[in-house]
Amino acid sequence: MPSNLESLIAVRSQKATVVLAFLGEVAKQAAAGLPAYFPKHLRQPKPGEPLPFDTVRQQIRVIEDRDVLDQNQAIINELERINNLNDRNIYSLRYSELIGKGNQQPQKSYSFLWHDKVLARYPRMAILGDSGYGKSWLLRYEARRLAMEQGKALSEQRLAWENLVLPIPVRREQLAQYLSKNCTFEHALKNVLVKNHLWPIDERHSTIFGLFFAEKLHTDRCLLLLDAFDETSDNKRKVLIENLGGFLLSSQFKTKVILASRIMGYVPFPELKKMELAGFDPRQSLAVAKIWY
Repeated sequence: MPSNLESLIAVRSQKATVVLAFLGEVAKQAAAGLPAYFPKHLRQPKPGEPLPFDTVRQQIRVIEDRDVLDQNQAIINELERINNLNDRNIYSLRYSELIGKGNQQPQKSYSFLWHDKVLARYPRMAILGDSGYGKSWLLRYEARRLAMEQGKALSEQRLAWENLVLPIPVRREQLAQYLSKNCTFEHALKNVLVKNHLWPIDERHSTIFGLFFAEKLHTDRCLLLLDAFDETSDNKRKVLIENLGGFLLSSQFKTKVILASRIMGYVPFPELKKMELAGFDPRQSLAVAKIWY
């Protein structure tokens, strides 16, 4: 076998080793470190039992267009004022009972169950919701699901390199920390991965992964999962907003994005489809309670 061909095979083998290690660590970290308020049997499962992360998760319903909800709320507030309904439960009334005295008709806002193909329709989105609604859980789930699927396909040689989707989980406080030190957005992402022990330590492996990371970041075969966007401190908030806005607007980066934020504190980005998590229905609440207790 020619030496140059041997070298090429060796490099490809090392690349697979490095990327598989990264995907494995992403999947592992996504399911690790459950908060202390979780009961002990979920934080410390017995050997052979499924991971609590995979056990507790319920299907999540997403309201497709948050902007429609905002518009409807403004209409409802006006109808309340016109009809003097402040002392009544307006949500129990049909819109048709009120529209006659108003100038606008509320629009329909559709919801759907989150599924694995959502990103194909909405490659860049902001997921909004109140505390405890499962925003961080959703981002962890997507990171874990994607890392496990891509890793399995790659290890079985069923996935071409150009089709592999690279998940990049990031929390806002870490990203803002590096951006405030005048890092480029790309370099700040790398620093976060290093800090979280996701970037290879070995110098050669680091070089191999760095080239792959930079390549993916400029395509739509990369998914940035940015959690807790609203919790950035004031002194770093402006830097984060400016840099993220520039990243989203740049024609160089085609990266898919899921950003999670509480409703209060979210700064709209026109490039992100704005959605909202809906609360659990009674069936889901009961299912979680059975696992929890």
